[in-house]
Amino acid sequence: MSPRLHCFVAPTGLGGAAPGGAAAALPRIRGPQRPPAVARRARRPTTMAVPTLTSAAADYIATSIPDVGTVLPPKSGPSGSGWASTAVVDTSSGRSFFVKTAPRPAAAMFVAEAAGLRALAAAAAASGAEVVIPTAYAARDGDGGSFLVMDAVPMGGRVDMARLGDAVGAIHAAPPPPADVAGGTGYGFGVTAGTIGGSVQRNGWMDDWPAFWVERRLRPQLAATRDDALIREGAKLCDAVPAFFADVPAPAASCLHGDLWGGNYGATPEGVPVLFDPATYYGHAEAEFGMSWCASFNQRFYDAYHARMPRAAGADAREDLYTLYHILNHANLFGGGYRSQAAGLIKSLLRRA
Repeated sequence: MSPRLHCFVAPTGLGGAAPGGAAAALPRIRGPQRPPAVARRARRPTTMAVPTLTSAAADYIATSIPDVGTVLPPKSGPSGSGWASTAVVDTSSGRSFFVKTAPRPAAAMFVAEAAGLRALAAAAAASGAEVVIPTAYAARDGDGGSFLVMDAVPMGGRVDMARLGDAVGAIHAAPPPPADVAGGTGYGFGVTAGTIGGSVQRNGWMDDWPAFWVERRLRPQLAATRDDALIREGAKLCDAVPAFFADVPAPAASCLHGDLWGGNYGATPEGVPVLFDPATYYGHAEAEFGMSWCASFNQRFYDAYHARMPRAAGADAREDLYTLYHILNHANLFGGGYRSQAAGLIKSLLRRA
């Protein structure tokens, strides 16, 4: 049995919020060894001044996006996460834009997010997925900080889990683009240093998937814990990782959202699924579900997903391996009980290696 995982309420969110909300927490029912999801992670509004949010970004919208007219004064102050503020910027044309800003040079974070949105949109278009991915226009440093401008997507509709599962499955089933478009081949991403929440996520290309998971995901997070016991046991697990891929030694590289939890998806008023706040890279599709303990997916989601992407042998153990990465990241960002959860997962995985 896998250790029980908890989605603790954190003092700050991971990544910026988007308008609207996600589905309420539901128990996960797919596998007997999977624990129920509990409370969603919370996002606490920041107190950044409105001019910081709108100055450089507003200038970009007014001068670089055609036919928007004038930028209107914001109707309310910004909200967001611990490292970024967010706001909807309206224009006289009727078009609205969702803007993220950070008070320090952070264009690299926003560039990775924008590239991820574009990659997801390309995969969705190639597969015919019924999903909305916000169009990203610009990510750069400006006066007063950094900004990311994308379309504001109307949100607030009820999330239909079957439609969401079908959309994610369709995106995963899409073949990766050519190397000159993706930025490389194999497993990885063209933005080699992305982010996962407030942590660096290394995406340098590799041809060996188990090695990618060890070198680009597990080892950096283990080292960041500075916990000798956790690092020692984690090193044993890293050595054993190839054993978990006997059934899928060279999985297809899918375009992954990368941080697919309940706060990073929603639905339009018409019920079309919406995906945002990605930590995208090309990798094994099963890795998408490393955050499922905090995603509120139900059986309807998994049935629709697996109709597109059949479940492979050994997936249960690999899912715990993929979950470990995110639990370690939470331990490094928030501490608390996540460290003991990581230790429990490592112990459980070593027994099955």
